[in-house]
Amino acid sequence: TCVPVECGEAPKVEHAQSPMDGQQVTYDTPHWNYTCEDGYSVTGKHGGQTQMPCRCGASGEFSTLQLCLPVSCGSPHSVDHSTLSPQIEELFYPAKLTYTADEGYSVTGKKDGEQSFEVACQVDGKQTELKKMLPIECGTVPPHENAKYDEKRIFVYQETTTVECNEGYSIDATSDPSSLKYELSCQASGEFTKTEECVKI
Repeated sequence: TCVPVECGEAPKVEHAQSPMDGQQVTYDTPHWNYTCEDGYSVTGKHGGQTQMPCRCGASGEFSTLQLCLPVSCGSPHSVDHSTLSPQIEELFYPAKLTYTADEGYSVTGKKDGEQSFEVACQVDGKQTELKKMLPIECGTVPPHENAKYDEKRIFVYQETTTVECNEGYSIDATSDPSSLKYELSCQASGEFTKTEECVKI
């Protein structure tokens, strides 16, 4: 009697499902399809071909199978005032990127705010939402007596403001013009530089 040529156990394809997994296949077995998992395609693009046929040939060899490639989400986007890790040219499913804030910045702009966020490549070939890095707030200028200054504005990292002593006052009790006012800066820590007092000349 004639028996069909045996090819052996159906091959496994990484990131693909097949109805023949683990089964013995012969020349008489009808051809079957491998289907790439979500986030994978034959072309590596979302919407690309996700199925590939296979059969056992007369020579006892399986037909050549393609690979299921991870879907590309394109190049990483840049975010000001942050460092990107890992440094890559292209992002593929299911990889993630971490954006870490530079000194003086956070995701919320608060000094105890999150210092980093992740962006992931999704099955649809799109990256998850980007956030911004905001300069850390120092808040409003601390109260000063006998002085004029911007009382309402919220200052953020690297911004400066001038505190001007009222007439008859200075920061060192002299009438030296350089002591009649001084600058306050908002620092990376979310604190202002050292405050001075306006005292009577």
